[in-house]
Amino acid sequence: MIYTSTTTLECGTAFIAVTEHGLCGLYFIDDAHSEAQLKQRIAKNLGASMDDIQDNADMTAPYIAGLTQFWQNGIWPDHLKLDLHGTPFQKTIWAQLLQVKTGQTCSYSELAANAGNAKAVRAAASAVANNPISLIVPCHRILPKSGGVGKYLWGSAMKRDLLHHEEMITKAA
Repeated sequence: MIYTSTTTLECGTAFIAVTEHGLCGLYFIDDAHSEAQLKQRIAKNLGASMDDIQDNADMTAPYIAGLTQFWQNGIWPDHLKLDLHGTPFQKTIWAQLLQVKTGQTCSYSELAANAGNAKAVRAAASAVANNPISLIVPCHRILPKSGGVGKYLWGSAMKRDLLHHEEMITKAA
């Protein structure tokens, strides 16, 4: 089963999904991404049917608490596991994303090199774009080498806001 619920953060309404193995989806609901669309995306990512997804605030409550903690201090609680589903290459890139600490950024080319394949910049960018656990697996911390913040599923303005929020967290620490 995949359990889902929503919670409100300063940056928007977060839609989360968990399995018995951990957090498997974190997206934001907006004009272009409805809850129904996000449920379909999660089902596709996990190779599940829509019948396998059910709203369940009790099952997601620890993860919502962890998300709230992460928003406040930039640290995901160790006891809350991530359940990442993707290709081996995607998982390698996502593991590298987890190495980019709160308040830091890196380029797509640096990310590819850190993952062991400096020539796979486009493939790394594709893996970043397909990250199923936004915010916690910090795809927003990856920037184009040419400058600016680049693209983000929920828009460049949100990406800029997230980076600014994390900058404030690190300055306060």
